[in-house]
Amino acid sequence: MMTMGIGHFVVVFVTVLTLSLMSGRAYADCLTPPGVAGEVVYNSSSHVAQYCNDNGWVSMGPVPGAGGAGCSNPDGVEGEMVYNTMGSVVQYCDGAAWQGVGK
Repeated sequence: MMTMGIGHFVVVFVTVLTLSLMSGRAYADCLTPPGVAGEVVYNSSSHVAQYCNDNGWVSMGPVPGAGGAGCSNPDGVEGEMVYNTMGSVVQYCDGAAWQGVGK
């Protein structure tokens, strides 16, 4: 009969614990592009800022955006984000106009 000493027990316990912790999700929360919850990206194909909500990419403004050479007042390039202190809103440039997040 084989007996297991305390050292062997600890090794087995740590191995089981490690494997059980590693068995969680091994994939990205959002796909195409891969991302994690809370991550913000600019989708240059749809001309819209998006965030990952743990299930997929959610648009922050109208889809599709206008696209174009940039924004004015203030000047900005497509995909740039700013905080508008006058309107108390985060905005992104969709290539032609500043879009308020959540508007």
